[in-house]
Amino acid sequence: MSPKGIRYKPCTHFMSAKAAPKTLHQVRNVAYFFAAWLGVQKGYIEKSANDRLWVEHQRKVRQQNVERQQALDSIKLMQQGVRATTPGQLEGVPAELQQLAEAFTK
Repeated sequence: MSPKGIRYKPCTHFMSAKAAPKTLHQVRNVAYFFAAWLGVQKGYIEKSANDRLWVEHQRKVRQQNVERQQALDSIKLMQQGVRATTPGQLEGVPAELQQLAEAFTK
């Protein structure tokens, strides 16, 4: 009972999950629900496909950046005049450290 003595009836005009819709408004609401559900599904599929394409694009761009950086590094090394190693020198070791490197290899 309410404070003023008015009795409230349970609300029976809403559609239950087990009953078929009884009014056109209920049919419309069910149609809206299914349309929204299908829209969400379609959007999820499109987003997943777009995410895959975006990841592939990022991978290609990163690979291009790596190749570009490697090319710049090789050009920089050539410009610095990396000396060709003589037969007695170890490859990749500066001339100043050749004696130390030979001592370690013995």
